[in-house]
Parts: sequence; C-alpha cells; structure tokens
Amino acid sequence: MTNEALDRKGLSPEPSRLHPSLEGKVRIEPIRHGGIEKYDLLADITRKPVNIGETAQFMVERDEFSTLPESQPYNLVITRVDVIVPNPKGPLATTEEIDNARDEKGLQPIPAETLLHFLLQKGDQLQMHEWIVASMKPLAASDGNPFVFSVVRYDDGLWLVGYWAGPDGRWNPGYQFAFGLPQVNKT
Repeated sequence: MTNEALDRKGLSPEPSRLHPSLEGKVRIEPIRHGGIEKYDLLADITRKPVNIGETAQFMVERDEFSTLPESQPYNLVITRVDVIVPNPKGPLATTEEIDNARDEKGLQPIPAETLLHFLLQKGDQLQMHEWIVASMKPLAASDGNPFVFSVVRYDDGLWLVGYWAGPDGRWNPGYQFAFGLPQVNKT
C-alpha cells in the first residue's frame, strides 16, 4: 500500500529512518544477532567453508569481544564508502570521516559480533571481491593497533578478517561499510 493510500485510510506510514542523502543508495539486511557465546559463534563459523584471518581470530578471543545474551532482530545498513562520504578531504575517505558521516546521518556503530552473524546467515550471498567492513568500536589486535571486522569473498572463498582502522586509515571508495539502522522508540 502506498503512503498516499495509507493516509486516506487514516493510517500513517512508518517514516524512513534513513538520512535523505542515503535514500535509494543503501541496502538493508535484516539479520539476527546475539544469543550465542563467542566461542560457539567462532565454532559455527569454522564449520562453514569460511577462512578466518589470524587478526580476526585474535579479536574474537579478546576479553573485550562479547556477545548479546539473547538473540534479537537487527537491521544492517550497508553502503559504499563513496556514498557515506561523497566528498572526502583527500583522495580516499578516512576512518574518522566515515565515523563522523555515520553520526551525522544518524546511523549507529554495530556490536562487534554482528558482522560474524551476517557472515553465518548471508555470507554465501557475497559477490566475488565484495568487501563489507564493520562500523564498530575497534578492538585491539595483537600489536595493540585498532582493528575492525571485515568479510570478503575471494577466489579461495569467504573470509573473516581484521582490518586496521586507525582514525587516519584510508578506505577504497568501493568498499562497503555495515552500520546499524537507527532504532525506533515505540512508546
């Protein structure tokens, strides 16, 4: 039913939770996250044909990596770097510019576990050489530097990797980032 038809019936459509600059330029991926302990989540990933990079493995095993106790629905907003930051200050957008644009456009950082759940539920849908990077609070890798999770499909299969995400890190405009869709307060 169109918004106009809903209005005629006295119903109001749910307003878009996306910033106008993002309308039609993102994909929304509904998934479930939470409800699985971190080592069980890692075991589920290793049972699939997924390669896990050393840094990603280390990140999951850190005390700072945790999972939500209950499974719940979650909407990921996936879009390209050049959509979220159409006019970077330099030739490539920085992590800081992406984080600032995320906040300005009302998107949310995702919990660290979320991209792992995406990989389990929808990883087989990734196209060859498609990158999705988690917009998340970075976790320290073994060298102490800030890293975020990324999933990618290469010729040798699906990968879960840790990707360096310092504030001045530079991002290919074709890479995609996963953000959280703003929540609606239903009171």
